[in-house]
Amino acid sequence: FCFLDKDKRGDFKTCEDLLYIAAMGHPGGGRNDIPNRLKRQFYCINLVPPSITSINDIYGQMLSGRFPRGKMDAGLLSVAGLLTEATISLWRTMQSKMLPTPAKFHYIFNMRDLSRVFQGVLGTPQETLLTGGTRGADGTINLKPGTLLLSVWKHEIMRVFCDKLTNEKDKIFCSNTVNDEIVKTFDPLFVEEMPQE
Repeated sequence: FCFLDKDKRGDFKTCEDLLYIAAMGHPGGGRNDIPNRLKRQFYCINLVPPSITSINDIYGQMLSGRFPRGKMDAGLLSVAGLLTEATISLWRTMQSKMLPTPAKFHYIFNMRDLSRVFQGVLGTPQETLLTGGTRGADGTINLKPGTLLLSVWKHEIMRVFCDKLTNEKDKIFCSNTVNDEIVKTFDPLFVEEMPQE
């Protein structure tokens, strides 16, 4: 295409062999579609999210690598084995119930949110989970490793999902959903020992 040079009036500059790359999300939730006359200029590729089984395998393998059998507390391993199922369940609930609107256009829950939850859980030092960290060393907290891992997971869920929400009603819904998922998924032995907010 050609355009005028702003420094030398009347001279045209020509760009040859120029490629455009563009990306967009699906319309809906405050996002508008682009005209078909513009879309026809591009080679369109639609990427679908991975299946729930694939997501479970990906994060399950990460957790099993981080918390190997035989080297970790049995309670911690039982909690770690259920974290992917609980996280995916919460993620799907938030996707279906907290839909984006023009006023809440950032209510988009995608794979990046799952990664942020597991990044926080996997980034916690094993020594902290086994001993309770500095609060465990000075005796102010005395939790089983499984309960401590569950508390870390809940903190990461609240940080990733609930901090994104803008009003109190949505935050209460998120908090109640997290608590319901904890009670539904995890052993009552660990749930009852968790510190209250």
